[in-house]
Amino acid sequence: MWFITRVGRYNHERDAIGELAAEPWIENIRWRLDRGLFVDADIVVAEVRRPVTLAYPDIFPFAPPSVRPREGGERWSIHQYGPGGELCLEHRSDNWQEHVTGADVLRSAHRLLSTEAGATGGPDASRVVPSAHRVSLGQRLRSEPMRLVETEALAAAVAAASEPRAMTARMLVTGRNFVLFVVKITQPGGAEWRDPTLPEPIGRYEFETGHVIALPSGDARLGQVAVAAARGARALRSLLFRADLAFESSETLVLSLPTGVRAFHVDPKDDAVIEYAIVPPNPGQRAAPGREAFGEKLVGVLGAGSMGSKVAASLARAGVTKFLLIDDDVLGAENIPRHELDWLAVGAHKVDALAERLKLLRPGATIDSRRLSLGGQESSGSLHGALAALAKCDLIVDASGSDAAFNYAAGVAAESERPMIWGRVFGGGYGGMVARSRPGLDPTPLDARASIHAWCANPHFPKPPKATVDYGAEGADGEPMVADDADVAQIAASLARLAIDALLAAPESSFESSAYMIGLRKEWIFTGAFDVWPVDLGAPSARRAEPPSEAEVERAVEALTALLPKEST
Repeated sequence: MWFITRVGRYNHERDAIGELAAEPWIENIRWRLDRGLFVDADIVVAEVRRPVTLAYPDIFPFAPPSVRPREGGERWSIHQYGPGGELCLEHRSDNWQEHVTGADVLRSAHRLLSTEAGATGGPDASRVVPSAHRVSLGQRLRSEPMRLVETEALAAAVAAASEPRAMTARMLVTGRNFVLFVVKITQPGGAEWRDPTLPEPIGRYEFETGHVIALPSGDARLGQVAVAAARGARALRSLLFRADLAFESSETLVLSLPTGVRAFHVDPKDDAVIEYAIVPPNPGQRAAPGREAFGEKLVGVLGAGSMGSKVAASLARAGVTKFLLIDDDVLGAENIPRHELDWLAVGAHKVDALAERLKLLRPGATIDSRRLSLGGQESSGSLHGALAALAKCDLIVDASGSDAAFNYAAGVAAESERPMIWGRVFGGGYGGMVARSRPGLDPTPLDARASIHAWCANPHFPKPPKATVDYGAEGADGEPMVADDADVAQIAASLARLAIDALLAAPESSFESSAYMIGLRKEWIFTGAFDVWPVDLGAPSARRAEPPSEAEVERAVEALTALLPKEST
């Protein structure tokens, strides 16, 4: 307790509050211990006695004391956290300083109550104290479990509903929150409006029904909404809809008013009305500048494991909307400690579950998911189809941890002149590697990998503790060489930064080198955490050979023609 460990401050507090006894506006000061230190007193304002309790926090003087009515449930001020709650005073958590005393806090409470009561005297006395308290959206909604998410598109659609229109919605339960998303509104003539800003998985299942309607300025019903809602569900529906509109089951009513959107859940069984709290849209720009073109870029990701899933999610957040995902693996419970996905995806193919995740992160995303193992035993048709799709990508990301898959991707990147990035987490998670190959600027992926291997084989380097393989690979003794999620996330974040840089295709890259060894702790060549070694990959590989001469073409055609079956005579 602070009053035991800080005896000097405790004595100072007693002296300061003791001096208040001489003031005419405070009476009956009494200290008490009750699982904490408190001061009870009566503040007298305009001959009205206000019994208060000053409560010292356990960490005083690093946090302010609070003042609240001693009798529960009383509401004295608009600057109060609800009935019986503490007063919002000049000295509070957002501007607290250690030298302020409990006596200062009690004086602040007296000034607030006196000013609001008009007891300060003089021609400038005011009954309203300007509020310095700013309530965040989270603070405003924390006691509101029923919520409706308002998007700009939804607000416009409801505002256009001059007559009641049927709608369907999706209710998601997250913790203690019941959050409603309006998915579809039936337009006149039967056409359907769907909110284009909602991710496709949210709108896939619709369980809630109801109606939307707009009440514009001048509508006689505007002033009756609150009264009708207080009277009950039938009164509210009668105000808004014609009498023959059936009301046999609970539904949601979404209203567009001049003051904004309001929504109510109405139930005919008990005539109940519950108003939804509105989660408003925030039109502010959240994406980093220069990402506008990402929506047209197609990114191919080989490997939907821990590394690939994190990189793909990061790119979706950055603005990429088109993905090709290639992986044959199924998500198991053992993958959860390091994966972007969670238990809701266990048992599903990683590419399918990751596709759902990306659609939730980036509304409107289009995903080509292929349950395929590059380098594994697959049909030639499936393999050729995947490689052809990979050749159309604007960027190829290899996070497979497979040399065979890397070889296929490297061949496609070199042949189709596509940029490619790849990364590895070293066994045990002591570090990792990220690299890139850009056509005309860097060696081909295969040449770059050879340069990296040669760099690592430097005879002056100590022997690494284990083979520098990707996390999760099996060692020679069969022991999985795993890393923590934090280790994988560090390397995945660096790989995602390389990917974003490649997609931006700026005249000057943000990275001085095209390959880096990244240390996460003191091991091998690394002197400690975040020790980064750039790797020189050398000059760009020679461009592909010049087109064959006419004579060479004729020779090849002649040889191939000879292989064709001859016509029978």
